[in-house]
Amino acid sequence: MRQRVTCFARTSSGQLAGRTLIQLSTGTPEEARALEQWTHAAGAACLDGAILAYPDEIGDAALIAVAGGEAAWHGSQALLEALSNEIRYLGGAVGAAAALDIAVLSYYVCAHLGLVHGALICESEQVPPELLTGVIADSLPSDTEELHKLGAALNRDDFSEPGASLGVYSGVIDRILAQADDAGINAEIPTFADGIYKRGIAQGLADKEVVALARMLRGNRPRD
Repeated sequence: MRQRVTCFARTSSGQLAGRTLIQLSTGTPEEARALEQWTHAAGAACLDGAILAYPDEIGDAALIAVAGGEAAWHGSQALLEALSNEIRYLGGAVGAAAALDIAVLSYYVCAHLGLVHGALICESEQVPPELLTGVIADSLPSDTEELHKLGAALNRDDFSEPGASLGVYSGVIDRILAQADDAGINAEIPTFADGIYKRGIAQGLADKEVVALARMLRGNRPRD
C-alpha cells in the first residue's frame, strides 16, 4: 500500500479534493490506515473495502465489506450497491474491512490444507478424493450452524460448552497421524496441527471448545 499511496501522490492527489476514494483491492488494515491518512491530506474522504467473493458474483450476491467515515459511506452507498446486493458497512475504523477479508482468507487457507491432507488419505486407500469433497459439501448445513456457535463462543470468550472438546479433536489428530504412518504418506499438515492442539491441552484447555486455542495463541495481548 505504501507503493500504491506513492503512486496516487504522483498522479492524482491534486484532483482528489472534495471527492471520495473507494479502495476495494486486497490489503492489510495498516495499509488501509495509510491510505486514509494520505487521502485526508489530499482533502478527500476515503472508504477501504474488500470483495469477499469471486469475480462472477459481482452484481449479484458478492459480499463487499467497506469501512471508513460515516459521511463517506452515506455518500457512496448507492454506488456500491450497484456492485452487489450484499454491501456491509463495518463502521468508521478504516482497517475493519481489510481485517475481515484477511480473517476469512485465513480460514480458507487452513481449510485447504485439511482438504489436501484428506485427499492424501483417500488416495492411499484408493478412495476417489471427489467423494471426500462431496461429503464435505453435503455437511455444509450443519457446519454452518456449528460455525455460528463457535463465533458466539469466541465473541464471549467462553468455551465451557463444547460440542466436541479440544481433547477430543486432539485424539482425532492422533488417529490421522497413525494412518499417515501406516500408509507412509506425508504428515506435515497434521503434525503442525498436533503441536498446537497439544500445547492447548498442556495449558489446561482439553475440556474446552476447540476454538479456545485462540485464548492460548492470543497470549497476554488484551482483547480490544
